[in-house]
Amino acid sequence: MAASALVLTPVWADDTEIFFADTGGEQIYPNILFIIDTSGSMGEEVGNTGEDRLEQVQSGFRTLLNQLSNVNVGVMRFSNPGGPILYPVSYIDANISDIEQVITEVIARVSDDNDDAQELESGQVLLEEDYLYLTTLTPSGSGSGGSFVYYVEDGDDDAHQRQGQSVNFDENRLDVRGLANQRKFVGVRFTGLEIPDDPSLLITRAQIAFTVKDVPTNGDIILSIFGEDRDSGDFSVDDDIEGRDKTFASASWAFDAADYNNGDKLLTPDLSAIILEIIADSDWGAPDAENDDAVFIFDSIGGNGNNDDGRIRFYSRDGASGVNFRPTLYLDYTLGSVEQEQQTTTG
Repeated sequence: MAASALVLTPVWADDTEIFFADTGGEQIYPNILFIIDTSGSMGEEVGNTGEDRLEQVQSGFRTLLNQLSNVNVGVMRFSNPGGPILYPVSYIDANISDIEQVITEVIARVSDDNDDAQELESGQVLLEEDYLYLTTLTPSGSGSGGSFVYYVEDGDDDAHQRQGQSVNFDENRLDVRGLANQRKFVGVRFTGLEIPDDPSLLITRAQIAFTVKDVPTNGDIILSIFGEDRDSGDFSVDDDIEGRDKTFASASWAFDAADYNNGDKLLTPDLSAIILEIIADSDWGAPDAENDDAVFIFDSIGGNGNNDDGRIRFYSRDGASGVNFRPTLYLDYTLGSVEQEQQTTTG
């Protein structure tokens, strides 16, 4: 009886074979595909170098390519959720004009605050906004209108006050609380508003933006927003926010303080109805009027009724390091019907 045995032995392969092809005796070169990370984290600055991660990778990549020879190289971009091959794997010293499917991409960033801006239809140029808005509403026919941005211009034009106590108008914050038993009022005043008292007036946007200074207590905050029916001037140490005559029109604003951190922007609901009531006053737009000004009053009516109701503090005019941190009124209006949207001038 014959016996046989099966013996298994390992087979080894050189994994560098994937870099080569059967060229029939021609000279062959290794194929190398570089994958460059271009995701958002690559925009972070490296130490105190003044360069971000991507800029340092680009610098090192140039140095490496200048030292390579006798290889085929390609470049692929990595980003979320993916990225294209920008340069197919080709001989490093080949003429780029002889290579197909090359994607040329130039990456450049705005490096200075004054290198981007937007110009409103009114002619006002905005340099320090967080966003660049590309569309606005344009009136049809012979009507007119525009987009306007107003900042609190004086330290006495914003203030906060606890119910029954003196007004605090020279602090670096505007204190808003959700507790009904610690009722607080915040007042902001915008001066020199250019809004005509016209029957065809249509306000398409009216919102106030605040910048968060800090959040002492997480929790719900519910506010009622009113206007002062007729501007009585800047704020003083007397009972000067709570006691002002308010508009019938109002808006409700509710949010959770836990959702925000220092530097975040909060936008109020639309305040168009309040502004329309303010400008309906007989003194609005009068020839002898020195300014057309608008005051807004924020009344904390409580959160959810629990002890965990929130507290948030916004930057005031006195506490703002620049206009972008001040309370800001965004106002768009048109006279007549709205015909279409068009681009604003943005650079």
